[in-house]
Amino acid sequence: MWFEYRDGGYYIIPRARSRWAEYIRRNKRVSLCVDDPAMRKVMVKGEAEVVDEPNVGGRWAEIGKRMSIRYLGEHGPNYLEPTLNEPRWLLFIRPLETTTWQGVDCGRRSTSILNGKAQPVSPGGDFVARNAPPKRPPRTRWRQ
Repeated sequence: MWFEYRDGGYYIIPRARSRWAEYIRRNKRVSLCVDDPAMRKVMVKGEAEVVDEPNVGGRWAEIGKRMSIRYLGEHGPNYLEPTLNEPRWLLFIRPLETTTWQGVDCGRRSTSILNGKAQPVSPGGDFVARNAPPKRPPRTRWRQ
């Protein structure tokens, strides 16, 4: 899935028929995992916001054009243009917790960002409950 990091979060553009976008509309708790070929990884726990319901040519079109260039190069818009008449959602994921690492030995080099501060992650890359932000329920449950 393509994404754009901007405005302190992640924009994603599902097609109108994407069932998972409906699920996100009903329950804004999300996780996002970015895993690139250079062995860099990002895990995000956050809350999603529906910026635009499915529409043709909404705010998503400009973001989609930037994404197409990022992922496909200068000719990316040529890929996107034939599908601009297909309605799409625009979702924004606001991170509550971000964990990053690079390489295969993630346990020794992982960093978790909570409340804007870097926190070490326990060996093995597990999230450490004591690093949870204040006023947040236990890590095994989400607020309703």
